[in-house]
Amino acid sequence: MRRTSSTDKAQVLERIVAMLHEGPGVTVQQRVKLPTLFNPRRKREIDVLITGLVAGHRVQLAIECRNVQRPIGTEEIGDFARKLEQVGLAPSQGIFVARSRFTQDALDHARSLNMKTLVFPNLTEDGLNLTVSEALQSVVFLLAEVVELNLVNDLAEPIAQIADAFMLYDQNDEPAGTIPDFVWDAWRMGNIEPVIGKHLLELKFPDQWYNLTGGKKQSIRAVGVTVQVIGLALTLRGESRSQSLAHAPDGTVDRLSTEATWQPLKGQYELRTFETPPELEEYVTSEPLLHVVTQIPLPRIQFWNMMFWPPSERVAGIIKDRMEAFQRGLGPDPRPFDFTELEGTDLSVVWEPIAREYFPDSQDAA
Repeated sequence: MRRTSSTDKAQVLERIVAMLHEGPGVTVQQRVKLPTLFNPRRKREIDVLITGLVAGHRVQLAIECRNVQRPIGTEEIGDFARKLEQVGLAPSQGIFVARSRFTQDALDHARSLNMKTLVFPNLTEDGLNLTVSEALQSVVFLLAEVVELNLVNDLAEPIAQIADAFMLYDQNDEPAGTIPDFVWDAWRMGNIEPVIGKHLLELKFPDQWYNLTGGKKQSIRAVGVTVQVIGLALTLRGESRSQSLAHAPDGTVDRLSTEATWQPLKGQYELRTFETPPELEEYVTSEPLLHVVTQIPLPRIQFWNMMFWPPSERVAGIIKDRMEAFQRGLGPDPRPFDFTELEGTDLSVVWEPIAREYFPDSQDAA
């Protein structure tokens, strides 16, 4: 087996340092030889050179990298400062990066020169590989569920039966839509904030609209809806490789770069439920250092624990068949419908096509 040489280790360190300093508007080069001021034929090598423009002026920073286990002393700080001066750079334009640490005298000397000193806090013993740790990626699906409905009409009291408040009619006695239609529209238009927790929604309709209560027309006075937004989290486990530089004097992080890979999805996953923001925050912060969280509002709402709304083509077909069977005397009244019986336990059904007979233009809207 080929052993890693000190030159190999130095080059690896330089590549990491260069990568950590890359960014828009700057050029990062490794092992650049700059001519000296007094003899252009004589050149000094800069491990990592950063060049950029500030207010139209060309600015350069030079980085010295040392991948050694022993502490960096004052002599090496002085050597680097002289190298910088020879190529026309001030010591304040220099950054000294060490694998391990600096002596206190070296830190004091660098501070007197306004030279930045950085160390790698997470290199392994051989100085080449970086610390590998667990990483999590959570996709939090936001589901809006209607949990309370208050509709006040001419009776001047809340409607107790959801069936009485469900359908709305216009001045021409034509169906104008259902309560969940308007809640769903508010959800997809952003009028219900996609944030975990309870939200109050007030629905307003034309004065001529009404609903039927006990078969009688009742003008609508007010409609108040309580919507509970819950988070359903799908979490994948993987690993992360962190690369960071810290200030040598106090250990605070100067810059950080993390790469992560996650295991592919296989089989079925159980979703974790969050009903309040603190619950989700505690989960995110109590797990490994790297936890990537993405929140995605679901395209439909859940109505009164009965079904996803608008109904899918599949669910509409089930409801139609059962109601027809009931009307022909071939079965019991299927109402109220059971959510699990209609939708099952797989969240993927929320993306099923919406029933066209309910919403002719729904495919475009969805």
